[in-house]
Amino acid sequence: MGRDKAFVTYQGKPLWKHQADRLLELQPAHLLISGKPEQIYESYSLITDLVADAGPLAGIAALLSAIETPLLLVLAVDMPNLKNEWLKRLLTASTATCGAISQHAAHQSFSGLYEPLAAVYPRESLSIANELLGARDLSLQTFARRLVLEGLANAVTISPTETAMFKSMNEPSDLE
Repeated sequence: MGRDKAFVTYQGKPLWKHQADRLLELQPAHLLISGKPEQIYESYSLITDLVADAGPLAGIAALLSAIETPLLLVLAVDMPNLKNEWLKRLLTASTATCGAISQHAAHQSFSGLYEPLAAVYPRESLSIANELLGARDLSLQTFARRLVLEGLANAVTISPTETAMFKSMNEPSDLE
C-alpha cells in the first residue's frame, strides 16, 4: 500500500479508529494499541515494540508484556470487516490460561492457516513469543501452531461463509 495502513481512511475514519471503536463495543478492561512511537492515537495507550524490526510478533510480545489481565484480544488494523460476533466467539472459546486463534477450514484456499491477528492470547504465551523473537523466527504461523500444540490456544475454525471477514486491506482498491 506504500503507507501506514493504520492511518488510511476507511468509511470516513482511519482504519485504526475503526478497529478501536469496534473493540470498545466489547467493553474491554483496557484498550492498548501497538504502534510506532511517533504515532498518535488520541488518548489510547500506545505500546511500542520491545524488539525492533521484528514485525507483528514483536507487537504481540510487547502487548503481552504490558497487560495486567490474563488475556489479550488482538485485532489487525487491516481487517475492518471482521465482526464483533467473531471476536465474541474467540473470547468464548478462551479460558484464563488458554486463548483462541482463528483458523481457516481445511477445504478453503487458505487451508489450515491461522489468522493470528484475530486471536485471543493468554499472558502465558509471552514466553513462546520471546523465544521465537530471540531465535528471529518471526512467523506468526509458527507462533500460532506452537500455542495450539502446547495447549495455550484453541483453534477456532473459520467456515467458508466467514472467510470474507478476514480479507486484509492491502491495496487502495481493497478500501472501495
